[in-house]
Amino acid sequence: MRLDEIEREFKEAESTLAQADQTLVAGRLNDAHKLYEQALALLTSAFGAEDGRTISCMESLGDACYELKKYDEAARRYKEVFAVRQRLGGMRDQEEAVALFKIAKAYSHAPNAREAEKHFEMAADIARKKLLPGDPVLSNILEASASYAARLKQKDKAEALREEARQNRARFGSSSQVIERYLEPLAGPRLGEQTLPPGANLRFRKEPQPDEAKEPPTEERKQINQAVALLAAVTVL
Repeated sequence: MRLDEIEREFKEAESTLAQADQTLVAGRLNDAHKLYEQALALLTSAFGAEDGRTISCMESLGDACYELKKYDEAARRYKEVFAVRQRLGGMRDQEEAVALFKIAKAYSHAPNAREAEKHFEMAADIARKKLLPGDPVLSNILEASASYAARLKQKDKAEALREEARQNRARFGSSSQVIERYLEPLAGPRLGEQTLPPGANLRFRKEPQPDEAKEPPTEERKQINQAVALLAAVTVL
């Protein structure tokens, strides 16, 4: 393959991913799902299955599936993302807990009670071991796990998880380390030295902002939104 052909393949892959991101933000879920599938094939061919752009695209495809209530496919995509990131290493504590939690959420709606319960427990165990006392990620995982246990008629388990969540929430704010952790980007300089952009929020899917609708987000904005999304991902069930 000639150099110009390689460059064209790279540009097409990145352009399709950017278009998919914009389509998802606009709320056109079916179109976004198709574009993410196209982008995933192009990115895998251009950059490989373990490239960060490919992994990010696969996770976004899982998000689109979740929004479309294609829960089996969402769980499969999330598990593929988790497996690749685990194999590559370097996942931060919140990322690991949130990744397992997203798998659990998808399975809980599939429904696949056995896999959902298994992954809720895995997410909670990781969060207990690796996150600081009072971390809101742990609280949200515990509360969602309690709600799911209640759905399964596991009354004692649900009550125990709710009480644990209540006690953990009471610790939130007592340590500046907990707040500071959410000001760390997934990579690069500390987010605490930057300013959150207008429109950054804690929603699972952001509403389109005027500027964002016109052009793809900058790399800096992507880092900020990724860090904020750590908490957003555990607030939707």
